[in-house]
Amino acid sequence: MAYNFSRRDFMKCAGVTVLAVAAGGLLTGCGGGSTGGTTINGLNKTADIHGVKFTVTGLYQEDAKLSIGGITAGADNAEYVFPQIKIENGSGGAVSFVRTNFVTKVDGEELEVEAASGGAYVKALAKGYTPLDINGLAIYNGDTRNGVLCYTLPKGWKKLELTVYENANHTGDKITFVLTNSKK
Repeated sequence: MAYNFSRRDFMKCAGVTVLAVAAGGLLTGCGGGSTGGTTINGLNKTADIHGVKFTVTGLYQEDAKLSIGGITAGADNAEYVFPQIKIENGSGGAVSFVRTNFVTKVDGEELEVEAASGGAYVKALAKGYTPLDINGLAIYNGDTRNGVLCYTLPKGWKKLELTVYENANHTGDKITFVLTNSKK
């Protein structure tokens, strides 16, 4: 027996498929408990969460000084730190991120500042870096995004841990990149 799909039937099926994919919670919403994690030490090593690949390709550090209109501002005891991130979406669908998908610790202490704001953000723009604004960042299947996260850290920091969680509520799979200070 043959069944003929009308345009309306097709749209209903397509809508159900979109809802099913969205309900999967890939990198945006709800999920179960943590099912696994990967820790990567150093640069240029790739790990993925459900087809979305993450790589920290560089770590740039500069003194926390800004010169705007001939006025120099900044702190002598701080530096700007820019982890360069590459995100490749091969998941088969669109994924989106919010800031709470990312948690950063420095020497064991969680940062309470946003990763894309303030003097470090301005300095990144001035140096020609593309800040990766991870609040509402959408990446479609097959897309690649490259950018830097922007931090102001105390000079002499030893270890920066950047953790990417599958879900914004810190559940599901995760990847932790462990980076060390090259200026110790």
